[in-house]
Amino acid sequence: MIDKFLRFRELKERGIVKNRVTLHNRIKHQGFPEGRKIGPNTRAWTETEIAEWLASRPTDRKPWPTPRREKTDAA
Repeated sequence: MIDKFLRFRELKERGIVKNRVTLHNRIKHQGFPEGRKIGPNTRAWTETEIAEWLASRPTDRKPWPTPRREKTDAA
């Protein structure tokens, strides 16, 4: 089976990235695959490497900490 290449536009359409800054940050800080250059200004990713990256992501967000109540002096 031949893997389909996805360009930035397809990543955006699928909701994986919102803009190029998000893409850069995901590559740099979140382990997103770098993809491969297929032209002087064109980068592409395989569907497989995107699926593997998505599968490696956490599915639950950390809960917000419960705010602590301040103690009041009961006199």
